[in-house]
Amino acid sequence: MTLRVLDALAKAGFRAAYIAAMKNSTAIVETPYASASDFIHAVEHAIQERLTVKQEEQLLAAAKRNSIGPSVTDTPIRQVVYFGNNARGEGQKPVFGLLASYDDEMYTSFWQDLKLGPDRERKIPISDDMQPLDGPREAPPIMVKMLRAQLAAVHFGPQSDYTAVPPPLETRYMDWSLPPFNAGYHAYASHYNVCDVQQKIRKPSQLIDGADADIFIVGEAYSNDQAWVEGAFCTAESVLNDFFGVAPIIDNANYPFICPSRTK
Repeated sequence: MTLRVLDALAKAGFRAAYIAAMKNSTAIVETPYASASDFIHAVEHAIQERLTVKQEEQLLAAAKRNSIGPSVTDTPIRQVVYFGNNARGEGQKPVFGLLASYDDEMYTSFWQDLKLGPDRERKIPISDDMQPLDGPREAPPIMVKMLRAQLAAVHFGPQSDYTAVPPPLETRYMDWSLPPFNAGYHAYASHYNVCDVQQKIRKPSQLIDGADADIFIVGEAYSNDQAWVEGAFCTAESVLNDFFGVAPIIDNANYPFICPSRTK
């Protein structure tokens, strides 16, 4: 429920007292609900009255959002980012777009295996495939079917049929792991102290008793913001602060540049 939705309800003749109560409730405005029943219950609690069937239908239709996200999963689609209605003008047929998947780790090879599809041979070696320079490619039917199955599992339950998700109007995919960028991924292994690794990797010589060398390692891989350049800047800033005596640019009490040491 947003303030814009409340304004739309007011113009549609929804009861002013109900709108005022919802606007003043922190449990209603800008608070997403996973089910319609929970949302209706919260609204009725705020207005201290029961809604009629017609009022429920009006409220649910107005409050329905198609651009909430991203959805983060442990399935091969990993993340689903919603772009809302992309129709060219108001009143035109809605056209919704989403990014699925924003993928990483071991799941990149999951989708790479679906690029060819059955009964097809690879014509260009992976080492010579310059797709990042050529641009996005159209997804083959087998990839689209798997995508629909994954989206159905995320949004309607793990046993949902792929047909619960309508066929897309258009699909494109990009594999950044291909040349010339050869993008990769990294992840912390189990049973390692992440904070300890972030602290010590910056100056590897401190891992050896009695050794001291001004060789430093910085980058997003060992930061609180993996995969983002912000993490690289943060690790570099922490090295300047802790090893070169440079004062922090900002007060990092509530924004630690790297994971604080557990031993301090």
